[in-house]
Amino acid sequence: MGPDKCYKIQNILPSGIIPGPTSPEHIDSFLFPGLAHISALQKEGLQLWDSYNRRLVLVRPL
Repeated sequence: MGPDKCYKIQNILPSGIIPGPTSPEHIDSFLFPGLAHISALQKEGLQLWDSYNRRLVLVRPL
């Protein structure tokens, strides 16, 4: 799929939303949980069921 289709607004999912009418004083308090989750997935991986091949697959995000 080319960039003319990949980068359309309907194909982009936000990774996080900071709530509130004003910007936060400490942005790290909003970023830390998401980054900690990704770090844990990179270290431990995530087991997913591949129903096509009928087996568990260990996935690690880059």
